[in-house]
Amino acid sequence: MTLESKRNIPLGVKLIVALHWVFAFITILMLSRIIGLTYLPSKLQVLMGTVAALDGGLLFIMGAGLLTMKKRWLDATIVFSTLSIVAFYIIPLRLAFPMEIIVIVYLIGTRGGISINWLKRMIPLGLLMFLCVAAVPVNADIFTPDRDLVQYHEQMSAKGAFRVAAYVYQVKDAIPTRDFYDLEIEIHCIGREFNYVTLNACVLNPEAESHIWKPQTRYGGTLSIGLGVATFSVGPSEVVTIRYGTGNYIYWKEVVMMPKSNEVFTSEFWVPEGMNFTWTLSTEMKLSDEIYGTLWCDTLTFSAV
Repeated sequence: MTLESKRNIPLGVKLIVALHWVFAFITILMLSRIIGLTYLPSKLQVLMGTVAALDGGLLFIMGAGLLTMKKRWLDATIVFSTLSIVAFYIIPLRLAFPMEIIVIVYLIGTRGGISINWLKRMIPLGLLMFLCVAAVPVNADIFTPDRDLVQYHEQMSAKGAFRVAAYVYQVKDAIPTRDFYDLEIEIHCIGREFNYVTLNACVLNPEAESHIWKPQTRYGGTLSIGLGVATFSVGPSEVVTIRYGTGNYIYWKEVVMMPKSNEVFTSEFWVPEGMNFTWTLSTEMKLSDEIYGTLWCDTLTFSAV
């Protein structure tokens, strides 16, 4: 290959090389996180680390090989991308758009198999659109009501993976015929992180009424794109759905893009003045991966008077 031919590397190939190297770097970052998952079984850690290291290394090698513009490297990358789709998307049914599809189609056209000039022009625009789709929900309180703590309960989960602290505050200066309360539920993982949580909170009084709850429903979802084992997601950092947000029962379901170790759920409710009530709480938390499945899962249930 001459020096002049090296200078004439198509822009699309350069973008694909950059794509391989970016996702190789993301895979390296994933590998550093896997090392920190000390609470997982050692065999699972070894499997995840081996897959990430092998995939990251091959992504870098294939990207470097494409710069030679030799046909055997184009063919090798096409085969590698095809196997990647089977291994990381079809077998585990991974819910992410495989960027390998773009790589395969473009490289087939580059080697003369298919004429896709229009697709070549659209790839840079498509990548830009993927990177620009983002939403950052903002929801903050400015005023804090005057309230007194009337109940407190703290409990570890069934397997000790997380702790829940629940506070019931009575709000002052409310309507004379009603007693208003705030239920605040703090969840903290013990030495680990979660990306999925469901929580059920219920005031066991038919005359109770829940009227404000947080986190509130956030519309939309994340758009995940992957190359190999690595996944890059854009969109809201947290997706919260509420199955029931009226009456005396609330069901939260939260899925987060980046795993975290803490969350706070709150609900405001009222009961007729002077009326007693009980409340229950149940929650499930887990760290789930589309390739490796559920890494850990734990539950908690209790009732308080």
